[in-house]
Amino acid sequence: KGVYKLNIPSLDDDFARSLGKFKNLAELKKQIKQNIQAEKTAEQDKKLENEMLKKIIEKTKFDDLPDKIIANEVEVIINELATDLTDKGLKIETWLANIKKTMDEFKHDLRPQAEIRVKSALIIRAVAHQENIKVADQELKAEIDKLKKVYQNSPEIEKQLQLPAYKAQLANILNGQKVVEWLKKKMIN
Repeated sequence: KGVYKLNIPSLDDDFARSLGKFKNLAELKKQIKQNIQAEKTAEQDKKLENEMLKKIIEKTKFDDLPDKIIANEVEVIINELATDLTDKGLKIETWLANIKKTMDEFKHDLRPQAEIRVKSALIIRAVAHQENIKVADQELKAEIDKLKKVYQNSPEIEKQLQLPAYKAQLANILNGQKVVEWLKKKMIN
């Protein structure tokens, strides 16, 4: 057995420079503040978008949604959570044990959220069709180029960016974002 000592670096200009892109501690602090502010803004925007979509859902008449569609969306949510947990070094089974739920109980709990997500997607698709909102080819290409820069050291991801199925999925995401922005302008102004 050994004795370990934790060495906490001094928060000074040398520390900031050791992180690569900062000349001094002031620059590092400024960047941290900007990152925190950007996260808060993104969080507020997402909350506003969710509230807006919820209000639209409340005022929209839907036929009964097929159980299969809701069940599929529950699986999508679970897969997203499992990926997020894996990135944090956890397994979904461990996480479920910690919250004292079985997978079936958790799936049941997710159904209302899945239903909202399905209804939101249907609304977004309908608005896109009705208002002829589409992602232009150059917008899709610009987003793919941006992602290529982010993942330039990952050839596997770069290869995925070229797949037609991925491009279609990305176009769908971008189109959804355009519709949400359009709705926000209509509802807020």
